[in-house]
Amino acid sequence: MNITIPALIIVGLFSVSVAYYFIFHDDVEQVNFLYDENGSLIGRPPLPPSTSIIFGTDPYGYSILQQLLVGTKYTIGMTVLIATIRVGGGYLLGILYAFFLNERWRKVINSIADGMHFLPLTLLMFILLLPILTISTSGLETSLGERLFIQALIMSVLVLPITTSLIGNEMNEAIKKEYVQSSAVMGGSLIWVILKHINPQIGRKLWLYWSQHVVQVLQTLVHLGVLSIFVGGAISFPDSARLSPVIYELSGMISIAKEVFLTRQLWLILPPLAIFMLLIFCFQKIAEGFTEKEMQLGIQKKRREFKWLYITRKMGNKMNK
Repeated sequence: MNITIPALIIVGLFSVSVAYYFIFHDDVEQVNFLYDENGSLIGRPPLPPSTSIIFGTDPYGYSILQQLLVGTKYTIGMTVLIATIRVGGGYLLGILYAFFLNERWRKVINSIADGMHFLPLTLLMFILLLPILTISTSGLETSLGERLFIQALIMSVLVLPITTSLIGNEMNEAIKKEYVQSSAVMGGSLIWVILKHINPQIGRKLWLYWSQHVVQVLQTLVHLGVLSIFVGGAISFPDSARLSPVIYELSGMISIAKEVFLTRQLWLILPPLAIFMLLIFCFQKIAEGFTEKEMQLGIQKKRREFKWLYITRKMGNKMNK
């Protein structure tokens, strides 16, 4: 599968959202009442999609299209950041796992990683993020940057045992190759072995793991959005049961899903869901592309091994004769 088209779609969505910031300063229009040509009131928020208001408005009258233009960059940026921390952190800890830990500690890490596969990580993230991302109207204790950093850190650290075990075992298998051990015996430094022998073997798999984690993070953001945990946090008002997102972001737009199902105003969540589905589809295609490439490389490697074995045996038979 060619990964160029999915990658261009993702970059295009991100670029349009960033361009909207520089051109329109992330401005989102609010329509409190809608009048016809005669000045008669014909609608109030939430307004359905129309030629004048594409995608309609939310219950507060804010344009859904403009919210998408503002929030797409936050969703993509936060997702890519978390996935990068997961895989990058797993790679660095994987070096420690493969080169410095003994078999006993490796078993401990593998056991923790295996156990975490059965934990409801979304629920655990909800418990840890709730006191951090829910802000009272009495005052802001943390800045937006601090909340984004803490959220990315929590959503990454919880998965680090899994990525460390996965990448560390890949490195451990690469170390067992004869030419890698020969390089170390001949005086190759740790950095030399990693750059020249380990990275070429696992580099493509790291990209595969990264694209898979991007998909997982996107799915987690949807789940947290339904639980009213938003990227950047939310403000709690005393006179309202609904939390108000601090920034426009796609998972925050999905938080009113329960109300939508009751009122049948599906245009409120269909656009952000469509963007989420498009992003997940594109990153899945990228992951499939890396998987197919890895399989092709594996087949080519097997062919070279069989060819080398065939030539060796043929030469051995001639020498025996």
